[in-house]
Amino acid sequence: MFPLSLSDDYIGKVYKNNNITNYIRNWENLIFCWRGLKTDNESFYKSVIFYYLNDLILNKNEQEYLIFLYDVYLISKNENYFNIILKHYKIEKNIFLNILILIYYGLLIKNINDSIEKSYLILIKAFNNCTDFLYGIIIYLKYSIFKYLKENEGKLYSKNFSVNNLLSNFIKKMEIFISTIL
Repeated sequence: MFPLSLSDDYIGKVYKNNNITNYIRNWENLIFCWRGLKTDNESFYKSVIFYYLNDLILNKNEQEYLIFLYDVYLISKNENYFNIILKHYKIEKNIFLNILILIYYGLLIKNINDSIEKSYLILIKAFNNCTDFLYGIIIYLKYSIFKYLKENEGKLYSKNFSVNNLLSNFIKKMEIFISTIL
């Protein structure tokens, strides 16, 4: 079950009770990974990447995390545009990568509870206190989406939906942004 979803039983109680506002206010106590967001231009990307990393850590998915880490490493090593964007925002690539590596080392601890706790603590502290990590990981996510959309431009996923429809403004904005900083 998706961890942020509520049970049918709970939803049924909400509809029987006319005071839905109190139930909504109480969600923070009912959902184990509630995380408030600042409404800025990056809140969507913060939510997506946090949930993804959160899921890998809480499920102690070392193999998937290693694949993710390797992808971040390859992009940071081989993709010129990615590195130009990091430099433009004055993000220290080594700090961002080393935090991801520390999270992985935390996952390797044999005791499962210690492993999850240590990795999760590193993630939370880095997310909340390290702008190099936070914006480095957001730029990685945006760059990965951009790269995927560019590689799949023109492909149809159904009769009426092509990847061009998916975030087409995002592609245009990224292309304009990259051309202005080059």
